[in-house]
Amino acid sequence: MISEQCTGISEDIRLFLRQSFDKTHKLRRLQCPKPWPPEEVLSRLVDRVGPHFITGSIIVKFVESLDHDPTDRMDLIDHISFNTSSTSESSVDDFYKSIISTADDPKQAYLHLTIVVNLASVLSYSQLDDLLNRGPNQKFDMHTALSQLASLVHTPDGRDSAVEVCHESLCDFLSDPIRCGEQFISHAVVHRLLAYSSLSIMMKELPDDNPLCSRLSQLATESGFMSFRALDNAVFLSLAMCSPPEPLLFLSMLWHIAQGQYTGLQDDSRTKLALQYFCRTWQVLQHLDLSAVDALPAFRVLANIRSLPVLLAFPIFLAFESPRSGQTRSPSTSEYDHRIETLDIVAKIVADVHALKDQHKTDSGALDYACTHWVYHLSLAEWDDDLRSIVTAFMRQKLQQWLLKAWCLQDLETCLRTLCEVLKLCLAANLPIHFDPDAQCTDAKTKAEEGV
Repeated sequence: MISEQCTGISEDIRLFLRQSFDKTHKLRRLQCPKPWPPEEVLSRLVDRVGPHFITGSIIVKFVESLDHDPTDRMDLIDHISFNTSSTSESSVDDFYKSIISTADDPKQAYLHLTIVVNLASVLSYSQLDDLLNRGPNQKFDMHTALSQLASLVHTPDGRDSAVEVCHESLCDFLSDPIRCGEQFISHAVVHRLLAYSSLSIMMKELPDDNPLCSRLSQLATESGFMSFRALDNAVFLSLAMCSPPEPLLFLSMLWHIAQGQYTGLQDDSRTKLALQYFCRTWQVLQHLDLSAVDALPAFRVLANIRSLPVLLAFPIFLAFESPRSGQTRSPSTSEYDHRIETLDIVAKIVADVHALKDQHKTDSGALDYACTHWVYHLSLAEWDDDLRSIVTAFMRQKLQQWLLKAWCLQDLETCLRTLCEVLKLCLAANLPIHFDPDAQCTDAKTKAEEGV
């Protein structure tokens, strides 16, 4: 019974290989006679592939590479020596090693492949080069290196398409030092490279300052916002949900509510949902322990935001986390009122956020990747002096601008949890950053749930 099943699988693989090579012969207009390859060569391939369709698929991709002559590749694959084991894993491992050995520099090929399988999300060749070529001794040309391995890595059309491995089994192979053997590259070393590269691009491309931060400081010391503190109650929050979920329209509604002009209003379900989500994030922020890192500008920004009344913080939250509308005018009145001055400051902050988001639309994909995933790579990295040095510089100089950029890319709650994680990593690494080593970053989620 088992023998009959193996025979059936072998025939299916023979058919797959024959149809694939016939297609290659036609598309590449090969001058060699058909059938190509000859039946004796095809039979040898079928015997060596055994019952493992993965190996057969890799052979096809190897032969049909657009950067090589298919007849030369067929001759090469026919003479590559690898052991067909009774286990799929052993057979595939042998074949991976054989394919990678055909690269101009197999050692570099293993490094480039290991980088790709350790990315947190896909990048194009150009984005990978932009991310990785950040040090004086870092010279990466991912497209040139990986185009030789088209059977293992999807080679897209052009340098701006995503790079992905063709099969998950390659990730498993490269992750196992026993299976990979002496060519194994520690993933902790690769994560160190990716963390360092991410920090380098952020140090270079993130701005040094943003007017939004100074306006937040101004708002936090504005005496007028205290009058809105009294509005932070269920009645006014209910009235505020009559505004569309757009920050400037919300500020206008807030002004009318403060003036007692709120008859005939109807709830907007979108604003209600947005406010519920905001309140959950607000709880996380309120329970975040900032005392240990108050000297770092990024945490002063968070302290300024959480010092605001909810009804003033909510439109800032909307500016970051909701699509932008065409509304551009803030509340106004012909009579001076300290409350309208406060609302005008909030409106300017909203405009700053919109300008920041417009600016970030032109940022590189490599910078977006770095801002999103640097802490992930840092948490898995093998630290050395260079990494410690750049993390220390980044925390002191660019963390505030990262927070604003990351908030544009993600949501505030994700940013807060990322900050908690990076604080733990910095404390564990004993970095020379001036904060109280005895103060621990609060488990914000747990405390927020307890406070609800």
